[in-house]
Amino acid sequence: MLRKIKLLSVLGIIFAFAQSLYANEALNGLEHAFEKIKSHNPQKVTEDEIQGVFNPTIFIPERKNVKLPFEMSAIPIPEFKNETYDIRNYGAQSGGDFLNTEAIAKAIADCTKNGGGTVVVPPGRWLTGPITLKSYVNLHVSEGAEVSFSEDRSLYRNEVLVRYQGVELYNYTPFIYAYNCENIAITGEGVLQGNGKNWWPYDKKREVHWKEMIAAAILEQCPVSERKALSHGTFNPSFIHPVHCKNVLIEGVTVKDGAFWTVHPVYCENLTIRKIEVFNNGGHGDGINPDSCKNVLIERCYVNTRNDCITIKSGLNEDGWRVGKPCENIVIRYVYAERGYGGVVLGSEISGDVRNLFVHDCILNNTDRGIRIKTRTGRGGELENLYFDSIFMPKIKRQPILINMRYASASTNMPEGYTNTALTAFHDFYFSNIYCHKSKDSIVIQGKEKQKVKNIFFEEITMNSVNGKRAEFAENIQYKNVEINLLEK
Repeated sequence: MLRKIKLLSVLGIIFAFAQSLYANEALNGLEHAFEKIKSHNPQKVTEDEIQGVFNPTIFIPERKNVKLPFEMSAIPIPEFKNETYDIRNYGAQSGGDFLNTEAIAKAIADCTKNGGGTVVVPPGRWLTGPITLKSYVNLHVSEGAEVSFSEDRSLYRNEVLVRYQGVELYNYTPFIYAYNCENIAITGEGVLQGNGKNWWPYDKKREVHWKEMIAAAILEQCPVSERKALSHGTFNPSFIHPVHCKNVLIEGVTVKDGAFWTVHPVYCENLTIRKIEVFNNGGHGDGINPDSCKNVLIERCYVNTRNDCITIKSGLNEDGWRVGKPCENIVIRYVYAERGYGGVVLGSEISGDVRNLFVHDCILNNTDRGIRIKTRTGRGGELENLYFDSIFMPKIKRQPILINMRYASASTNMPEGYTNTALTAFHDFYFSNIYCHKSKDSIVIQGKEKQKVKNIFFEEITMNSVNGKRAEFAENIQYKNVEINLLEK
């Protein structure tokens, strides 16, 4: 299933990627920097020159005749009645001082009651509290519009059902929320401003409260209806959080600085996320996190976050098993991701399984890891049929490819008394046509003695790294035309 290309040298690899990723006219203006890339001496290439060549504003052309490596039906794009509902007609006032929560809610209610259409946010700055979408509604944020979410936490205290770090519970209302809806959209060229700085300061009690919540949910098997997060402390809300929704479109908008994870769809089917820009400087500010979703397309997005850029999830331990919904049939393409802990990440909350993922023609730059697949003892679940093709990584701080069954993080530690030792099955991963110009490590595989990583295939891979590849507790790992060029330490 690997796309085979015949390349005579590292120069050939670089040229092939350049031709597939950039238009010729874009390259002409970057000749000097690109000549240094071609020289195949990463230690002579400056950070500014790398950024000059691999700039997110450069268009990544579509590669024709890309075949899906698994069966997946076409994802329908929601359509809406040709009716518009301008929020100004419901009392909304721009300027950033007047609270427009009620006016936006009235426009959405009127729209869905009349069979749907488009709720228009016109140019201007519009202060609001949480927004709850309804079926058949397209929330359109016009070019020149900024929807600014209030920093007043009391506005979000109406607890709703969410999934927080893999556990179902009732928490703050997300900035934009939808539950059990169909045919919904967030579109436009405007900005969604989360003003997350008010939420970001770390509360040391939050970790204690989270352990209490996990203990109640998993050890004590507390019913979901009784899992009230606000009685356990402060768990910051996601920014865009559709739950149990079908036919969802998020397109065009710029999303900035949410309180927690940015775009976090849960249990959604037929989900399209395209041409959006995500910026988040929060410590837990993940970019795009499809969670137990089916039939997902993420394309032509730019993601710049402090935490993971794009992450696939499916639930935490027993609560993930109870729900039993995998994340499956996912395509990620023509995406530029940078700065986060990982470019494209799976886990660690993957207890409900992940299968059928295809990532191709993406740029992952200046992240800690490029492709990161992680789990830990107790998660269980299974990851299979993962495909990564035509990935360009100009600079990765640590590992361009990390497959890790030994992930550890304070935020994912289980409470005292937890004895489950279920292991995750990792098998049938395919990596092809991947180039990393500069990194500390290269390919790292860390399995478990009692659960080995199995059937991992690498073809046409070139990396320039300080350390060579390594694999521990792994079985049937195949390398074909894999070149690791060691750099000076």
